Amino acid sequence: KNVQLTVVDNEDELIKLEKHWPNVQILIRLKTKDSKSLISFSDKFGANEHIATRLFELAKKLNLNIVGCAFHVGTGCYDDNAFQHALQFAQHIFQIAKKYQFHLTILDIGGGFPGFDEDHRPSFSQLAQTIRQSLDEFFPQRENIQIIAEPGRYFAAASMDLVASIIACRSNNKDYLNFSSKEEKENVDKDLIDYVYYINESTYGSLSNILYENTTYSITCLRKEHSQLIKHGETKYKSIVYGPTCDSSDIVSLAVDLPLLNIGDHLLIYHVGAYSNSFSTKFNGFQTIKYFYIWKD
Repeated sequence: KNVQLTVVDNEDELIKLEKHWPNVQILIRLKTKDSKSLISFSDKFGANEHIATRLFELAKKLNLNIVGCAFHVGTGCYDDNAFQHALQFAQHIFQIAKKYQFHLTILDIGGGFPGFDEDHRPSFSQLAQTIRQSLDEFFPQRENIQIIAEPGRYFAAASMDLVASIIACRSNNKDYLNFSSKEEKENVDKDLIDYVYYINESTYGSLSNILYENTTYSITCLRKEHSQLIKHGETKYKSIVYGPTCDSSDIVSLAVDLPLLNIGDHLLIYHVGAYSNSFSTKFNGFQTIKYFYIWKD
């Protein structure tokens, strides 16, 4: 109700809109160079220049109103050039629109912004600077252009940390380990693994980004007694952390340095706010049980 804007990237959608929603305002979804993003979208979404031109032609024939462009450089974008290329392409599409008497007034630059700074990756500030510079270059007169951004990951990623309990552990015997893939065998020397831990969270739960985005989370430990962080200088051992499910690929970390831990101790996993518990499948009946909201300055 009261929605007045939608996005298309193909002619079939325009035909549907002409039949069912002829007064809608339309954005053309553009294809981007997002191969360096954690999850790219351009294989599934987006029009190239040729398709965009055909959309303008068809929209004119169907008396539909195209009012702008939208793009998304992929979720978890760490390539500031992706925004530069996308904005340059959008500016080109704005010019093509004029040939078909469409006056574009909306530019949706999507999301993909990181939620916290990481070593060896562009920060949000760096990406924002690139976007501002590119807007100045390609849209110098943009007073009448509404610019939309979708910074979901930026707001969510660092908003939640996860505390998982150790529910089982064993000192490692190399005969236990039988990695299922060649890649795992190449990346992990099982003779160097000292301990194996099982926790009550899973890649089927709040840690699904380990599978989808190959995420490596920052992990520390809390002792069961008094919920204290581990002491500085404690001896650490190469460890594997598994989830609780029956799936042998439910691996939280194949090789992480941890102190000697006991059942009931906890792993504190940082920055799991984006695309985490919302992806939980409750596979095997396991799920995140409690949420605590902490407000601090």
